Amino acid sequence: MQGAPLGFGLETLTHTFRLITSGLFDKYPNLKIIVGHLGETAPFTLWRTEYNLAKLTKLPKSFSDYYKTHFWLTTSGAFSNSALACAIAEMGVERIMFAVDWPYVENTLGTDWLKAAPISDKDRALIFEGNAKKLLKM
Repeated sequence: MQGAPLGFGLETLTHTFRLITSGLFDKYPNLKIIVGHLGETAPFTLWRTEYNLAKLTKLPKSFSDYYKTHFWLTTSGAFSNSALACAIAEMGVERIMFAVDWPYVENTLGTDWLKAAPISDKDRALIFEGNAKKLLKM
């Protein structure tokens, strides 16, 4: 289960959450981070993490506020309609960017999936290019 099947994702999720609790974003309030694989399950677990962390630590802002302010997610290697719906519901479509996961997943799987995903053409255009252009000032 190490590596791509589970280990990499869990380690990335844990690291991004530790960045929030470290105070990094209070010190660098304009810092922006892009995370692949639709956030490595972060959108799915934001509520639970925030609820449990509130009992253990006092952050200047809510945990999910930090995540939703400083992180953008890519679709790389997470070509799932339900995962996309969760990411959009938690983060907003403006925080989701298209990416593939070559060489681990064929590029056409990602493009074909997003072209057929159950989202509006406006949201599809934002994910395919609009959000990246805005974030990266292209």
